[in-house]
Amino acid sequence: MRKSTGLPLGDVIETAVQAMGLRDVAPFETEKKVLGLPGPAGDLVRKTVGEFVDEVSRDTPAPGGGSIAALSGSIGAALAAMVANLTAGKAEFADRYEELDGLATRAQDLKDLLLAAVDADTQAFNGVMDALRMPKDTSEQKAARSQALQSGYKHATEVPLQTARQCRAALELCLQAARCGNDVMITDAGVGALVALAGVKGAAYNARINLKSIKDPEFVARVGAEIAHLLDASRGMADLVEREVERVVG
Repeated sequence: MRKSTGLPLGDVIETAVQAMGLRDVAPFETEKKVLGLPGPAGDLVRKTVGEFVDEVSRDTPAPGGGSIAALSGSIGAALAAMVANLTAGKAEFADRYEELDGLATRAQDLKDLLLAAVDADTQAFNGVMDALRMPKDTSEQKAARSQALQSGYKHATEVPLQTARQCRAALELCLQAARCGNDVMITDAGVGALVALAGVKGAAYNARINLKSIKDPEFVARVGAEIAHLLDASRGMADLVEREVERVVG
């Protein structure tokens, strides 16, 4: 059963290095020796909840709705993981352990991906701002600036589009949690679905607003169609979760 340790990854790895005496004979550089080590968490997700909310409230355009959408999806996935982890510990659900174990693992992985997207969205927006600051005094500069802007807007579209996909996946996990989890926690799955749906919608907003600035009609049509499909599927899934919740609390 995949559970969060509650400790920063670096602290966990450092404890393991010391416990195994890996530096007793020769220097041990974690970044070089540990394969597949994830990069450090972004600046935004390292903040306390209060610090993050304060950062959003400032007179700067980022972090904004795109980062909040990613955070919403991450919380939705976390709630699905919580329902799975708590249900798996009950004897009466022993026959569902494999399903619950798989759900918890997928939800924890998705939670981490969406947490990374909190910073990725802000970084993508900053790319557009950098392009806007490029000089435009000569025809060559104008052409370079225009190309950089188009590239920046596409990237700033693709990042929330990926967030919308992942939030939809979080919503699907909340539906699974509502159906196979302990009914005592049905409202947790329900809240997870609500915030995951908000994540899909919020990410879709941020992708769609950028489409208005992109001059590639094929790109605009393809992304627009995918967004419409994601929104449709997500609303339908959220309705199914609501039915499960009402089955218990109604």
